[in-house]
Amino acid sequence: MRITKIFVEKLFGVFDHEIRLNLDDRITIIHSPNGYGKTIILKMLAGLFNDRYSELKSIPYKRFGIEFEDGQKIEIEPNEKWVTKIRKDVNVYLIESQRLLSLTDGENSTKNGDSSALLSTVMSYPGKLAEVIKGALAEYASASQSLDRSFPARLVKRTSFEELTNDEFRNKLANLEDLRSHLMNLGLLEKNEEKSLPIQSQDIDEGSRRILSVYIEDTEKKLGLFDDIAKRLDLFRRIINSKFSYKEILIDREKGFLFKSNYPEDVANEVSDFLSPSSLSLGEQHELVMIYEILFQVKKHSLVLIDEPELSLHLGWQVKFLEDLQEISALADLDFLIATHAPSLIHDRWDLTVELKGVAA
Repeated sequence: MRITKIFVEKLFGVFDHEIRLNLDDRITIIHSPNGYGKTIILKMLAGLFNDRYSELKSIPYKRFGIEFEDGQKIEIEPNEKWVTKIRKDVNVYLIESQRLLSLTDGENSTKNGDSSALLSTVMSYPGKLAEVIKGALAEYASASQSLDRSFPARLVKRTSFEELTNDEFRNKLANLEDLRSHLMNLGLLEKNEEKSLPIQSQDIDEGSRRILSVYIEDTEKKLGLFDDIAKRLDLFRRIINSKFSYKEILIDREKGFLFKSNYPEDVANEVSDFLSPSSLSLGEQHELVMIYEILFQVKKHSLVLIDEPELSLHLGWQVKFLEDLQEISALADLDFLIATHAPSLIHDRWDLTVELKGVAA
């Protein structure tokens, strides 16, 4: 269920704000001078839908409300009991301005008497991505085992087959080989130096047509399980590699991701072949964290709130940021609400903006 409007009355006892979301473009940008409540509105929205009610109770306001595409509405006043049903149908994810450190429960912090500790997000995300990849591989292995085991029985019982010419069979097999190579390059499948031998049209007789039909269908099902994660990894890698100078991100099944240095030859000997994410610049870390979280931690059909995405980003990266979000939105089916001070990030898309300037009478 998509949010269409957010409003707040007498925020800090002063401001009345109304934000209508751009559902067609899927990106809405709020801007204002400091102190008008951009970040606070994002936190109120995230607090409501993620069971962090203390954030709502600590903020002075008269009324806070959300309207939805289907006409439903939530209106909240301080200290009232809220309806939970609608909240379960809406996913809201907040990427805060302080995004390079996250609060986490840990064994060491517990030993020191603390319930939580600060953790570097860029150092934790490679391991998290490795877990995501392992999950996809486990699903692939399970499906492969099931299909391989039932292959003989299905082959014998099969009575009808898709009518394909010999050249169409060869094209399908070639496409599957290309897909395997792509998945290998993404780090999802182990690289194999041996490629399948090409099949000539004259080699395909009636008996082999039956076998090839079932084989192609099974392989499409197996490799199709990687479709979503492969698209996300491909876009993740493409966005990062288009921006990071002299560095290339590599996807690894065991390590998640790592960086390879591509420095000029005259300095190559002075730099390690592989770089830790902690060695990235602040701007690179901010970009990496934002793109990773949006692609791999946010559920589909979510509203993603991003507070000051321009932090530490090069001017050119700011200009390109909305284009990247549009690609991600199309792939992952997400809406975005952004709070920013940067005209360069808005660039030529002022049609996506809502200025917060309402003052209560």
